[in-house]
Amino acid sequence: MALSLTHSRECPIANARYSVPVSYRDTSGALTNPTSTDSEISVDGGASFTDCAEEVSPTGGHGYLTLSGAEMNNAALIVQCKGTGVLTEVFSIAPAFLPTLATGTATAGGAATITLQVGSSAVDDYYNGCYIRTTGGTGGGGSGGANNQARRIVDYVGSTRVATVAVAWETQPSSDTTYDILVPDGWEQAQSVRTLLALPAVAAASNGGLPTVDANNHVNGVADTLSVNLAQILGTALTEGAAGRLAAAFTKLFDVATPLLTAAAAMRGTDGAELSGAAAAAVATLNDLSAQETRDAMQLAPTAGTPAAGSVDAHLDTVIAKTDLIPAQPAAVGSAMTLTSGERTSIADAVLDEEVNSATATGNSLRAAAKAAWAQGFGRWVLSGTTLTLYGTDGTTPVRTFTLNDAENPTSRTPA
Repeated sequence: MALSLTHSRECPIANARYSVPVSYRDTSGALTNPTSTDSEISVDGGASFTDCAEEVSPTGGHGYLTLSGAEMNNAALIVQCKGTGVLTEVFSIAPAFLPTLATGTATAGGAATITLQVGSSAVDDYYNGCYIRTTGGTGGGGSGGANNQARRIVDYVGSTRVATVAVAWETQPSSDTTYDILVPDGWEQAQSVRTLLALPAVAAASNGGLPTVDANNHVNGVADTLSVNLAQILGTALTEGAAGRLAAAFTKLFDVATPLLTAAAAMRGTDGAELSGAAAAAVATLNDLSAQETRDAMQLAPTAGTPAAGSVDAHLDTVIAKTDLIPAQPAAVGSAMTLTSGERTSIADAVLDEEVNSATATGNSLRAAAKAAWAQGFGRWVLSGTTLTLYGTDGTTPVRTFTLNDAENPTSRTPA
């Protein structure tokens, strides 16, 4: 590469070309051009100096010395710029060895741009403030990385993966250019912090108020097409009323505007129609009955006296007479009125293991359904391809597996 001023920047990057200004003065201190120049560097504390790969071409006593990427691949350099008839100027450089955020191969390049490889962040401004260093191919490489160029990224468009740099390249990158993206001291990755750490915003009412999380760019800013929509995982939005879906169950449980049982529903006939006309009038008449009339209608005994044979009160008296024979404190554990801990557990297990869907269904017991409902609503789940696995309270035991109709944007699922 030829001498270029484009490598002047505020931070000398290790293993990348770097330009520094040089001034030449005579013994009186006046700026002057030397008859010839001789620039040398030392990377061993000044014990020995070797000629620089490039030389200064001064004008009016000023010029620039561009050090190669290989020369800059040292912890510290001492540079002395000498010339015929001028004083020697000596200065030191400490190249910055910065951590690498990403590496790749460009897909295109421009005068002051470079298009990053497919799979780079899709978030706008994600790499802003970082340095990008060419490492091979067009505009980079060479012996020891002599031709490597480093530029600061001042703008990044996630949809096109185009990074704009300052200043323009000395040699424009191309589709064979390899690169490193370097993180400078104090760099704040604002977009990444918001993407990875911020709580998701509540979605619009059309989504039932569920947070919709797009995980496309939530993993190191890489568009990995992992589209996660909590409403889709549940089957649909919570406003869905279709039977058989967990979302519908949640709606009935928590939507106070649609209670499980209303007075109107309780007064419906066998045909599903609400009572009206004479039936409604008959119901209204019940409100006007006296206490004794109500007791008579229910075949209860008078408020005083012996209950009539066959009345409800007479039957209750018979039940009370029999239960009065049961002692207040049964004799011992294991007696007819007391269950042991094991017996209680056995009965509870039998109830929990009762099949929900049918007598022959597997994995549909009340216990399994409760575990699956807990896992869907509150537990750990893992999506692998089109297989959705739900885990129990310990986070490791699978309790239910579903097959999604699409790995990236599922809209339905079936038990596996």
